[in-house]
Amino acid sequence: MAAPTGRTPNLQLPYPIPDDDVDVPRDIKALADKLDLGYTTVTLLPSSPVAGQLVKLQTAAMLALECAFFLRWDATRSKWIPEGGTPLMKSALTDVPIATDSSPVDGSPVVSLPIPAAGKYWIEFGFGLFIPASSAPQATIAAAPQGLGVPALFAGHAANTQPGTVLHYGLAWAVGAGFARFEPGYAKAWPWDLNAAGNLTLRYSTYNVTPTFRFPWMKATPLVIG
Repeated sequence: MAAPTGRTPNLQLPYPIPDDDVDVPRDIKALADKLDLGYTTVTLLPSSPVAGQLVKLQTAAMLALECAFFLRWDATRSKWIPEGGTPLMKSALTDVPIATDSSPVDGSPVVSLPIPAAGKYWIEFGFGLFIPASSAPQATIAAAPQGLGVPALFAGHAANTQPGTVLHYGLAWAVGAGFARFEPGYAKAWPWDLNAAGNLTLRYSTYNVTPTFRFPWMKATPLVIG
């Protein structure tokens, strides 16, 4: 006999309609099988979700970091709402020395996160910092997340830019001539609307100094996806 043909409008749960053959065990099993699916694991969000749909978003890059987002589709907002899982987090797990002065352009990535989908994320980052002695009368260091719609690290950055011009979501230092020193740890957090999937990178900019970032890390917690 054919399976029940009725379907609920949101989760598409099966149920028998008057014209269906009656088979209680079969119909209950069809419903149980559908409910047993729960969160469906996907690497790309569905293009036509239904209200209340549940997915476990886990790309290959997220799996490598042992991270996953559990999401529910909110049809009234046309957004995916996080309901659990683990945030994206990655650390260099080592020192990252800066060999050459990067000013006036942003330097290479210190650490990167594989953002799986556009949305609003709470971004956190931090590191220790070893600052070598500088003979220059003034040196500057700055660091901030970059990419996916986050503005450039500096606005109008030039070789003599003061650290005060770094945008508010980053960290910056002014370093005078003198002794080397170690700063044990810095951290900052900020909510950002990321405009695409891709790599969010912690980048730096320096002037007259070549510091070492110690155990840099970055974390992204989804607030709403889509």
